[in-house]
Amino acid sequence: MKPEPSAFEVRNELFAPDGKLLQTFKKKVTLKAGETRRMELQSKLISNPELWTSETLILYKVVTSLVDTKTRKAIDEKSHKVGFRWFSFDGEKGFCLNGKSYKLRGFNRHQDQAPVGVAPHRRDIRLLKEMGSNYIRISHYPQDDALLDTCDELGLLAWEEIPIIDLVPDTPGYADNCERNLREMIRQHFNHSSIINWGYMNEILLCTP
Repeated sequence: MKPEPSAFEVRNELFAPDGKLLQTFKKKVTLKAGETRRMELQSKLISNPELWTSETLILYKVVTSLVDTKTRKAIDEKSHKVGFRWFSFDGEKGFCLNGKSYKLRGFNRHQDQAPVGVAPHRRDIRLLKEMGSNYIRISHYPQDDALLDTCDELGLLAWEEIPIIDLVPDTPGYADNCERNLREMIRQHFNHSSIINWGYMNEILLCTP
């Protein structure tokens, strides 16, 4: 006998940097056992948010909960921080964050210390910040979430890219795989306020028949 579908409520709560609850937006959904569903919840307009910069480091928090409508208890919950900012690239002014021109001073950084957990990520970002850097190229592949979390928290702008390097064959399968990699990377990390570039490739040597 198959279990009956269950009714849930997907709830997003937006908290200010001081912990004050600003908004709650939610949507009801009925799910079967093992079913996966993608949903979009729209918040109300946020008037005059405090802006994230490399100096102010203002982060809000969004808590997403899956609530059982019968018991009113959250059976799953996920929280993440988000900063509000806008940026542009201009031929004369260069890079601008929230309308202010910034000279980008950065480094490449590889992830190659598997046995030691997330501590080196936080250490490296802290050291780069102390050196006067404000930008990092996460080369040449998405790295641990702890790295981007620390970039958000310490104000280091970031360029993240997918692992496409050297020979690139002109085939539909390769192009499809690249697009899938890019979509997955953006879908996983688009809420990080530190990211200002999505990189598609590195050191390409085109290979044609």
